[in-house]
Amino acid sequence: MVECKALASKSKRIRSPYLKVSKADASRALKRLNSEKRLNHELEIIRRKEFILVPLLDDHAPFSGYRNFHYKKNIPIGKNSFLKAFNETFISPKKFRWVRIGRSLIIKESYIRSQRKRNLSLIAKVLNVDSIYVDHGISDDPMRLPRLSLIFGRCGITVHKENGVLFTLDPSKTMFSPGNVNVRGDPFSGNLVHGIVLDMFAGIGYFSLPLAKKNPDLKVYVAEINPVSFAYLERNIEINGLSNSVVPFNGDCRLAFPGIIADIIIMGHFESLNYLSTALLHSRPGTVINMHIIADSRKPGSTLRVIQDRARALGAILDLIGNVKVKSYGPGMDHFSTIWKVARFVK
Repeated sequence: MVECKALASKSKRIRSPYLKVSKADASRALKRLNSEKRLNHELEIIRRKEFILVPLLDDHAPFSGYRNFHYKKNIPIGKNSFLKAFNETFISPKKFRWVRIGRSLIIKESYIRSQRKRNLSLIAKVLNVDSIYVDHGISDDPMRLPRLSLIFGRCGITVHKENGVLFTLDPSKTMFSPGNVNVRGDPFSGNLVHGIVLDMFAGIGYFSLPLAKKNPDLKVYVAEINPVSFAYLERNIEINGLSNSVVPFNGDCRLAFPGIIADIIIMGHFESLNYLSTALLHSRPGTVINMHIIADSRKPGSTLRVIQDRARALGAILDLIGNVKVKSYGPGMDHFSTIWKVARFVK
């Protein structure tokens, strides 16, 4: 039998879920868990006389519906059965999309036709996911919390791999938008060899951790005000082996890291304009600032001019060196990732 329990590591001040597996099943268990990317390689396997304890990245149990590692042969699901279940469950417009985060599937509310459990179970099995959520949009809260409702499986931690980085998170408790994947890896031209990075709205580390992973000589300071997101941020720093290069702060970014002057500043929040004065306090001529904004899709230049005017009023001249449309945000509005360089400060 398999048991899932939390044990404290002697070498690390964290608690990790462990899976208890008989020695007879150990080889198959490790192979299966490794393929599902659930093994926590930061901790050691604990070996006992008749069983082993395998450290995990999440606390899902039972795993994929089984209680031991004596597997039954999978019965293939016919294409017609899947399509029938899919069409009964979802409205299928031409641009139908789902979002997959780790082993969780997220569907927009407007795409849901039915929530029949049998169909959802079949869809989850074919797509190899543990949970299916309905997305009701982002809350108006400054922390931009997701509004998800679970329609299949159960809520909990999942592990998502992107740009060579493992992200642990609970999709129902913290925001993670795969639509931003093209600007999360390294939005800055050239390879960064060294320097200081400040991420003012770090979340669980979507922007700063891939940058730190790719450029190990960077010193990265990250601030996150949401305590739930911050807990995942700390865990993600640890499991990706970035504890020596990434310094986290739990609180308002305006109070974080006094005296730090950064080479790169990341502002991955749509209210970043309201925090421009803080960014400039951490800047010098040559500092690069990455601001995420929402702008009119027909005339984004007007929003860019507002940013330059605000900076000038704060005593800084900003040069626009990059502007990339990330995705559509709503009718007539787009999400842009803009990159600025501080040209100089003026009186």
